[in-house]
Amino acid sequence: MDTRKDFAAVLIDFENFYYSLTNVYEFPYEDAGEAAVTLIANQLEKLKKRYGEIIIRQAFADWSSMQDSKRELQRLGIRIVDILSTQYKNSADIELSLAAQEIILTREDIATIVIFAGDRDYMPIANRIREKGKNLHFVGFEKSLSGDLKKLVGEGNYSYARTDDIQPVTKTGNSGENAMLGVDERVIDGLDQVQTRAAIAALDSYDKYRERFGCVKVSVFLMESLAMELPELDHLGRKKIFTTLVQLGLVVTEKRTPMLPDDYGNQYQYTVFTIDETNKFVKELRKSFSNKESEGKNLLTLAAKKSADSDGKVLGSKLGLQLRDLDHKFLPEKYGFDDLRAFVEHYPEILVYQGERSGGDRVYKLVKV
Repeated sequence: MDTRKDFAAVLIDFENFYYSLTNVYEFPYEDAGEAAVTLIANQLEKLKKRYGEIIIRQAFADWSSMQDSKRELQRLGIRIVDILSTQYKNSADIELSLAAQEIILTREDIATIVIFAGDRDYMPIANRIREKGKNLHFVGFEKSLSGDLKKLVGEGNYSYARTDDIQPVTKTGNSGENAMLGVDERVIDGLDQVQTRAAIAALDSYDKYRERFGCVKVSVFLMESLAMELPELDHLGRKKIFTTLVQLGLVVTEKRTPMLPDDYGNQYQYTVFTIDETNKFVKELRKSFSNKESEGKNLLTLAAKKSADSDGKVLGSKLGLQLRDLDHKFLPEKYGFDDLRAFVEHYPEILVYQGERSGGDRVYKLVKV
């Protein structure tokens, strides 16, 4: 009995999508990458429903000037294939065709190949895929998908990525208020739990970078700080939450142009954000931060005094036990820190790090408080 399971493979000519958006649909260069990723993510959801599990996902491009898009695609489980392009020729179509050729020759478990592209250049590999008895589906734009390709694969075996239907995709069951239940109790009146966490992450990032840069780069915030704060959401879901913060007036965004061009002579714009300190939600969060800071300092002071020996030395392990003895629900995260070490060393006016014992236990010196 044949127990083989049929899977699908998705091969994406990302530059084809990107430049279709800029050249045909007149998207600004700085927005085209984000739009292309969103369209691809939406199409993947539809393709999974039709063709089942997609076990091969690859995207082809010269990624040197598309780093943000590259990271976003990786978060969708897509393997990045870097193509060296020249000013005269992009070889993504060649590399993608070679990848498709390898699949049809070596992967009997792949029943369907989906190609995200629209050029007539894909006619040769399209014919080979069909000759091998594989299902073939093209995803492209209505204004640029080759009529020859559509005729070859037939009605129902191609679909359009529609620019008027760009909606961020979030993981089912993990967005919204229920995603946070039991994880964090911080809620600001007027914001749900996920929005509150996102707002806190935005303020933390702004406080971290504003002295040096005066702002925060949105792409960095989405992929680092917000990704750590909201791991239950995918990247596009976090972008949707960030858009909500903008709409609520907590953050203010601005487009900027680099002072110097990159290695290819390009000066692609990027987006930064600042915090509107007059916003009612920001004021409430700042007040909450101040209260937590004072509460944490008082708790650590008391625990340090109780844990110190006659020489004023405090062992980290003993300090942790004392903190939980004073507050049975104590967690560093409650005060905005990732671990006990970060919590303790945030208050050098209370304890000063002295070193570690052979077993790794940290030793602190109690400051006269």
